[in-house]
Amino acid sequence: MSRSNNNTRSQNGGISDVDVEKKFSTDGKREILCFSDIRCFVASLTVTIFFHGTMAMYAASTMTTQEKRYSLNASQLSVLVSMGQAGTLLSVIPVAYFGGRLGSNRPRWMGAGVICIGIGLLMGCLPHFVLGPYRYESLSAVDATEANASVAENLCLSTLSSSPGPYAHLADGEKSPNASTHMDLGCDSTDKQKTTESTVAYALIVIGVTVVGAGYSPLLTLGTSFIDDHASHRRSALYLGIINMMWGLGPAVGYLVGAACLSIYVDFNRVDVSSIDLKPSDSKWVGAWWLGLVLGAAAFFLVSPLYFLTPGTLKVGSDVKQQRKKNSDHEIGFLRMTWKLLKNPYFMVVIIAYALDTGTTFGFLPFIAKIFQVQFGLSAVNANLYAAIFGTIPYCLGMLLPGYIIKKFNLQPMGILKFYLVVLGIGIVLSAALYPFGCYSEPVVGVGKDGVDKTQLCNEDCGCPVDVFEPVCGSDGNTYASPCHAGCIGMGSSSFAGNYTNCGCISKFDSDGWNTTRMATLGPCKETETCSLIYPFLVVVALVALLMAGREVPCMMLALRSVEEREKSFAIGLRFLLARVLGPIPIPILYGKAIDMSCSVWKTLCGGAVRGDCQVYDNHALRRNLSVLTVLVRSVSFILLVIAAVIWRRKVRNTSYISKDNNGREAEPKKLFVGDGVEMESSQS
Repeated sequence: MSRSNNNTRSQNGGISDVDVEKKFSTDGKREILCFSDIRCFVASLTVTIFFHGTMAMYAASTMTTQEKRYSLNASQLSVLVSMGQAGTLLSVIPVAYFGGRLGSNRPRWMGAGVICIGIGLLMGCLPHFVLGPYRYESLSAVDATEANASVAENLCLSTLSSSPGPYAHLADGEKSPNASTHMDLGCDSTDKQKTTESTVAYALIVIGVTVVGAGYSPLLTLGTSFIDDHASHRRSALYLGIINMMWGLGPAVGYLVGAACLSIYVDFNRVDVSSIDLKPSDSKWVGAWWLGLVLGAAAFFLVSPLYFLTPGTLKVGSDVKQQRKKNSDHEIGFLRMTWKLLKNPYFMVVIIAYALDTGTTFGFLPFIAKIFQVQFGLSAVNANLYAAIFGTIPYCLGMLLPGYIIKKFNLQPMGILKFYLVVLGIGIVLSAALYPFGCYSEPVVGVGKDGVDKTQLCNEDCGCPVDVFEPVCGSDGNTYASPCHAGCIGMGSSSFAGNYTNCGCISKFDSDGWNTTRMATLGPCKETETCSLIYPFLVVVALVALLMAGREVPCMMLALRSVEEREKSFAIGLRFLLARVLGPIPIPILYGKAIDMSCSVWKTLCGGAVRGDCQVYDNHALRRNLSVLTVLVRSVSFILLVIAAVIWRRKVRNTSYISKDNNGREAEPKKLFVGDGVEMESSQS
């Protein structure tokens, strides 16, 4: 390369190949540290993507714990998923454009993004450190005072010595003098504190996930283009395949880390754990949801220096130099490039179809652990283990198989599109198959279609509150909405710690005659056997996850084969922006609404004025809502892909470039650029 060419490239902000070779031949330190080698950069990006995938699914695995800890609902949780995508959306276009410009140091942009992710994770766990410790109602004490005062309020109001018991005779029309006391509960100081904590915690978590999303955009856009610029096409495909594999492995590890952290008590760092009378299998247990976020932040901070030590331009071989010369181009304006891609009908239809299909994944996968908990009564720890095995591991395999199939059968654009249609069609059928596999909700005495406050003769004078759901298991084997709905008027002695006594609604005959104990234990009655439908349900979930991941490689190839070489980096960023706007941002909110619509009993504060997390779900309604929503959205995606196939076929037939293969059949082009003119590459080239 001549000196004039070198000077010209310097004026444009770039670095010539000669300058790069001189720089790295004299920089022995960087040679030793291997930071001038593309393989070192690939290793750094692989580790980072693994950490990001791990933390993404870790956050999903702990959402139900955050829901319980801070009285959130599924709609609020779905907003967290959407805000993570919104954070990336806000930064992806400026990062892709300015960070990808000639002369920009892309590794430094990526290093800044990695630090941003670490900061976002720390912000997400701030509620644990700035708010008070977790409080739960315990019955370990003998008396019903102080710590157990709120529990005692849930008893039948006939516990007062001056009032009659639930079966006491009252004159016609006469009511217990305390029957309406619970209904007059206002928003006391305790409820106000819980409401404030919920608001503060939710705000901090939203800010945290948004910052994490913003930090991810440099990895998404600049990492791919940086590898493509410093490696041959053959090696570039290999490197990107390795990196994409981490998107499957990372989430699987994320669920396992979530299970491990949730088996540790949430406040282990500030309370005496030996004084906690809960176990991970208890309904009131809250695990250390914040612990994994701290560990993840530390991991991102440790890996960030690797990007700042990587030069903006690496030493490359002669094959890559030829590749650069072939792909060299002048810079094109931001608005002009955007408009070119937006008016490309094939590109846009494929992206919209991909966006809708991706939205179902972002709406369905984060709630897998919750579905396992609701449908089959699993603890948060066990639900995460099931999610890892039957959700993320199949998803990992689904990321790898399409690339192998496309390479094995040498599929061209139309073949790839047909493959995608088959995968999506089977996925739609399996999504519908989730509906019949599941367990029906166990009946709860005191809970009707409109929630709590279904009274019986045995508790009609107890004044049972409508804003309290404190399930107890009666000695008759039935679950009651609260001790009040069971007609309980006393608490157990030290020998029966944790039990309610003299429960008027429990009147079952046993083998010895009348059941004189009439006792209830805190917590719902557990089924003796796991619902047998869990096994076909797990199989279907695994197949759905496998096929959901099958779209990634086909869609990327279909989109990139419809744009010019110089538009690749920007097309990746625009593809991500459009996909998030149309899919993973709005659709998870629909999933949250669908889950909330299946709730039978809400946790409420301030006499029912403030709604918290769901206490009881209608399992049948939950499966129905999720299946119908998934099938509808993915069906629209399927129709759009059929339209894309028609557009591609017409575009090819309207050109004069149609060749024949060895068997005399029409051979479609490998690539169809949409630029100032039409350029095609023969499938026989």
